[in-house]
Amino acid sequence: MSTQTSREALQALDRQDPLARFRDRFVLPEAVIYLDGNSLGPLPVGAAERAAEVVNEQWGQGLIRSWNTAGWFELPTRLGDKLGTLLGANPGETVVTDTTSLNLFKALASALRIQQVDGPGRRVIITERDNFPTDIYIAQGLADLLNSVTTETGVDYEVRLIDTQDELLAALGPDTALISLSHVNYRTGRMWDMPAITAAAHEAGALAIWDLAHAAGAGAGGPERGRRGLCGGLYVQVPQRRAGRPGVHLGQRPAPAAFLATALRLVVARPALCHG
Repeated sequence: MSTQTSREALQALDRQDPLARFRDRFVLPEAVIYLDGNSLGPLPVGAAERAAEVVNEQWGQGLIRSWNTAGWFELPTRLGDKLGTLLGANPGETVVTDTTSLNLFKALASALRIQQVDGPGRRVIITERDNFPTDIYIAQGLADLLNSVTTETGVDYEVRLIDTQDELLAALGPDTALISLSHVNYRTGRMWDMPAITAAAHEAGALAIWDLAHAAGAGAGGPERGRRGLCGGLYVQVPQRRAGRPGVHLGQRPAPAAFLATALRLVVARPALCHG
């Protein structure tokens, strides 16, 4: 069955589209077809007025009281629950924090801090050569930063780039601190086998950090499949031996606050680390 591509046929398809009504929820210039929503979405109707209310009333008049009276304190979890419905997460398992780039930096730094205690000789970050460029730059920048301030001698932090799952599995070793991958490639749409790769990383003593910024809606099944969860932009998996109660310990030391705040949902092989 072929699809007619005349203007009239396509306009008829538009009229039959069950999502067509959502067009009126956004402000767009006349005669513009906008396909860059992944980078900057169009302005929702009412957003400018809502922003003005926040600035003029909640900030201008409410001042510091608005942290409580306007519910600013609860915004990360309230918005997280809205986002979680798109990601397949349960209520209370998603929060909205900083940008993906900042969150990734904090997650990488916190994971390396954990490894400084659990595996001081583990200094290698493994990531995909075709990963989202910013993810690679952040890993390389963090390695450079740590190498510039360390007073230790011998092994430096290093980022190793791989192209395939076989290369990744072969690269795992006693010097691997963590793997940092995008579950779904932003350009090709290729999806990594998250459960298998995470299990292999844990078996090698490494941590696994997954960037899921391009993964929502890309595959069947929610995050509960195999108890492999996700968090809006980032998902950090910690081996079972490092699991603790929420906000208590990872291993034998308190969990770094940035680690717990950044990882919107920390999940181990079975129980969730930051799960109610």
